[in-house]
Amino acid sequence: MRHSDSRSASFCQDAKTFLAAFPLLALILFAAAPQKTAAAQKTAAPAAATRLTPEAVIARLDRDVILPMSRLAEESEGEERQAKFLKLLDSVFDLERITVASIGHSHWRAWTPEQRAAYRQAFRDYMIVIYLDRFRAYTGSGLKIVKSTIEGKRALVQTRLVVPNEENPLVSFLLRHGKAGWKIVDVYFDGAISEVAGLRAQFSKALDKQGYEGLLQEMAKLKERLLSEEREGREGREGQKGQEGRQKKN
Repeated sequence: MRHSDSRSASFCQDAKTFLAAFPLLALILFAAAPQKTAAAQKTAAPAAATRLTPEAVIARLDRDVILPMSRLAEESEGEERQAKFLKLLDSVFDLERITVASIGHSHWRAWTPEQRAAYRQAFRDYMIVIYLDRFRAYTGSGLKIVKSTIEGKRALVQTRLVVPNEENPLVSFLLRHGKAGWKIVDVYFDGAISEVAGLRAQFSKALDKQGYEGLLQEMAKLKERLLSEEREGREGREGQKGQEGRQKKN
């Protein structure tokens, strides 16, 4: 992996070795406001969202996104669950920026609007199943912010994922400030592993070898494999719960 640009290298120098920038947030979850008219509330809510600090965004990610996602992961598959999950992701991640970064600007610019739309949908479907699996297994006690740095329209928030009885891994979030306020654009695991860079390497390789249609087919296969594993895991957990229930009755 490599640094996405010289500015990223300069910005992340105090957090050891950070790699290329990724897809994934300022939460556009609106803070509570005094009672106003309906028209006033419509204009005040977005303004409140843009005032969230980077640290407040990560706090809301922990409180209002991760835990609800972990509960959704146990629901049955379907469009309703997918829509709920996408709404949660979209509230905290800059999904459009992440989508483009996951394949690279040169490929994105070369595609037609129809190709971009198809890839955008395929990528979001893929991200949904990845995070469903990730948050289903989440049993930690939250994110503990250890350091934050702001430089212009970029911010880096370093956290520790609190995991009972285990070493608390370092998870860092790169945010950018836009019209919607601060939003996460990359996640770094262990302080150096960029999720977006990993996705871009994986998808670019598939695109170069198999072409555009082959890339979409590969993403669909990966998604289906993860969904299959999720079904098996859910069925196993349900079976175990049933067995435990029968044992209690006996």
